Parts: sequence; structure tokens; C-alpha cells
Amino acid sequence: VRVAVTVLAFAVITTVSLRSAETESYAGKEWTAPGGDWGGTRYSTLDRISTQNIKQLGGAWVVETPDRAEATPIVKDGRMFIVTGAGVILALDPATGRTLWTFKPETPFSGKRGVGIGDGLLFAAQRDSNVMAISQETGKVVWTSQHPKEIPSQGMAAAPAYGNGVVVG
Repeated sequence: VRVAVTVLAFAVITTVSLRSAETESYAGKEWTAPGGDWGGTRYSTLDRISTQNIKQLGGAWVVETPDRAEATPIVKDGRMFIVTGAGVILALDPATGRTLWTFKPETPFSGKRGVGIGDGLLFAAQRDSNVMAISQETGKVVWTSQHPKEIPSQGMAAAPAYGNGVVVG
């Protein structure tokens, strides 16, 4: 089953000016966490879309995915990353919807929680509690962290988070 994902006006808002990033920690033109920012506020400082012009918005582009995409897209460094329910990751150009690369894991993992992002890598949580690091640039696996065998695998309840060189799953 192929599912089409419609992205409404995201191409427009990627070019919007931002308020000072030094005074606010909300998401702007980049959406680097499932909730947009570390606080999961789902709030953006972009201001070109308003209650006055919302009715004028329309679809910017459509991309087909190999299965349902349920996680919040991540936008970083001029790329949008979409994760499907079976763990397929697509890197897209947010202005055009063009697919830059597709990562299909050897063993499907639940992509419902999305991926973490940092230092040029995407972090994906596998069903066995291991974490994969995938290059934002190429879509290739850079490393896999094996979870200790003495600790039972429980999966992960959220997308891995990245900060100060540490991945937390």
C-alpha cells in the first residue's frame, strides 16, 4: 500500500524570518524534535502564516511513502526527514518534496515515534532497544549501539533525544 503524504505550505514557511533565537527556544524554520523543540511545545516563531491568511494556504507538494507515515517530520539543515511505521526514512527537499535518499532497515522497526537528530545524524530506536545512527547526508548507517544483554529489551517509548554528544533512548 502506498500512502501519499501532503505537506501543506511547509515550503513557504521555510523561508520565513525568525525572531531572535537568543531570546526564545521555540522552533523556527527548523523542527528538530517531535514537538518542535526540547519542551515539546509544538509552537513555531514563524510569522508569515496568520489567522488573516490561513484560508489562502494550499498544498505545496505530495510524496508517496512505502507505508503509513505517522511520526512528526523533522526539519534540519535544509532537509525534511519522514519516518514510516515500518522504519523507512525518507530525506526530502522541503521546498520541492524531491526525495534525496531513502533508508530501508534490514529489520523493520517501529517508526511511529520518529527519530532523533544531532551532529549530522538521525537516531532510530529499534525494537530490541538498540539505537542506530544514520547519516543525514547519505542515509547510510554510521553505527549501531548494542544494548547490554543483561538488561531486558523493552523497546523505546519515544524517539531518541540527542544533546551535548549523548543519545538518550
